[in-house]
Amino acid sequence: MIKKLTAHVVNKKDWRYFLYTSEGVIKVDTWNYSLPGFVVVDGEDEDKKYRFFVFSEDQMCSFALEIKRKSGSKGTLGFKSDI
Repeated sequence: MIKKLTAHVVNKKDWRYFLYTSEGVIKVDTWNYSLPGFVVVDGEDEDKKYRFFVFSEDQMCSFALEIKRKSGSKGTLGFKSDI
């Protein structure tokens, strides 16, 4: 899901991803899919502490994902056209 989403995003550097997990909100720095059936996420939690998680694909599908513009970004946010 994340791979497909980010493949169609315009100006990827202007987006910030927030993952609403059972452990709280994570401001995602990186996603890693190298372990089949799992997604590794690292980033900052609500207390501004660096966190590292490994979630199953099923768990990831149950979490809400929010995408926001980074502060100071000036580019157009949106998705690439399939045309």
